Amino acid sequence: MKQETKSWLGWTARVVFTFGALWFLATKLNWQEFLATLRGAQVGWLLAALAAYGGVVLAALGLYWIGYKVDITIVGFMSLQLMIGGLILWLLGWDMMKALAFPYIFLMFSYPFYFLDNIISFPLRGVMCELSQGFLNLVGVDTMRVGTALVSAPDYVAGLKQGYRDWEKIGRAHV
Repeated sequence: MKQETKSWLGWTARVVFTFGALWFLATKLNWQEFLATLRGAQVGWLLAALAAYGGVVLAALGLYWIGYKVDITIVGFMSLQLMIGGLILWLLGWDMMKALAFPYIFLMFSYPFYFLDNIISFPLRGVMCELSQGFLNLVGVDTMRVGTALVSAPDYVAGLKQGYRDWEKIGRAHV
């Protein structure tokens, strides 16, 4: 399938799903009850919450755009984190944000921090390779380190025997 066809089908599917969702809301929602709830709500408070927490979401979108323009992926990840926090505040309120504080902070561990690779990961890889080699040699599995890779230690006696056999074959072939 051509790329143009795939993109056209994806665009069409998004439009169809959007209109389907709007049709569902228009036919299934009790509009009189919704309008009565909206009239009874404090509209001033809703507009203030929209201005405050919607501003956080807009700031996150702006931060994402800046990260996209300067091509730094971690800025995009941080803008996603900020947007999720802004949406929680905007849609669920401050009390729910306090209740979700631990999962919200824990979400940061799902983003790859590439700049920490040379600072933390590479030295830790060397330490773990050294410890693993010591443990394997202790339990009787002969290993050698090549950089940060562990390889089986060669069996020199078997290699010498094999080399001797190869030379015997070569000698017999020329006689």
